[in-house]
Amino acid sequence: MNCVYCGSALRPGAQFCPQCGGLQPAAAPPPEPVPPAEYPAWPTPEPPPVAPPPPAYTPPPAYTYPPPSYGPPAAAQGPVGLAIASLVLGIVNLCGSFFLPICGLPLAFTGLVLGILGLKSSQRVLAIIGIVLCGLSLVIGIGYLVLVGGMGILANIMEQMQGY
Repeated sequence: MNCVYCGSALRPGAQFCPQCGGLQPAAAPPPEPVPPAEYPAWPTPEPPPVAPPPPAYTPPPAYTYPPPSYGPPAAAQGPVGLAIASLVLGIVNLCGSFFLPICGLPLAFTGLVLGILGLKSSQRVLAIIGIVLCGLSLVIGIGYLVLVGGMGILANIMEQMQGY
């Protein structure tokens, strides 16, 4: 078999010429196409249910502003002074608990009580901080008294032992 364009020899069944690259006519008829397999048809889905139309829009009533008041500003709600006093006592006690632990203990207890009463005010955060600071200074003051008292007891025992 030879190329129809350049005449060079071809291998049997070759579709292209190795010399010129020309496409050779098919010697055998192309194979018959295979019919596609038949599959069962998919069931058609049911259409989704139709939602009822939304209700008619009714605008909200117009807002009426309250008349301005030209008097003094409204007072704060609840015992605000107690929350602030608790915070101040907590700060003072925390700073002074190392120097005056005896005076710090009653003030810390007072700050705790004021903070608990101040929880009902609008300054709740200040009351909570005051409670935490007073509680911390109360613990420090009691620890200081235990430490100093324990050292005093230990010094008494040592003095009594030296006397014998």
